[in-house]
Amino acid sequence: MIDEAFSVLDRMVVLPLCQPDVYTYSILIKACMDGSRFEMVESLYQQMAERLITPNTVTQNIVL
Repeated sequence: MIDEAFSVLDRMVVLPLCQPDVYTYSILIKACMDGSRFEMVESLYQQMAERLITPNTVTQNIVL
């Protein structure tokens, strides 16, 4: 279902009233970590940086 979650994220990005936030990214990062899809975490961090979203403590703890 991770691929479906990324599809939803892609749709959110193009909708002006449904922008992903730090919580959205944290949940996706956790799903990637739980599913051993570590290579996808870097792309999520990159998207966060591009959108000027700063990872919070929860986000950092998930990766640790």
